[in-house]
Amino acid sequence: GPGFSNFDISVFKNFPITETVKLQFRAEFFDAFNNVRFNPPSMNVNSSSYGQITGAQLPRVIQLVLRLTF
Repeated sequence: GPGFSNFDISVFKNFPITETVKLQFRAEFFDAFNNVRFNPPSMNVNSSSYGQITGAQLPRVIQLVLRLTF
């Protein structure tokens, strides 16, 4: 199948609320540069799409998180 590159990036900031309580904001970017990742070619010899790439995997996903630690 075709090769692919994947870059995951995470950025976070900690905010101390008290001495024992902390709040963390985190932003996570999966496939940050949104490169196309094609599915492997069809390997079913009885299929009309044999040897063809008929789709791609999921695009970029962004996740925002608030974490309270106490």
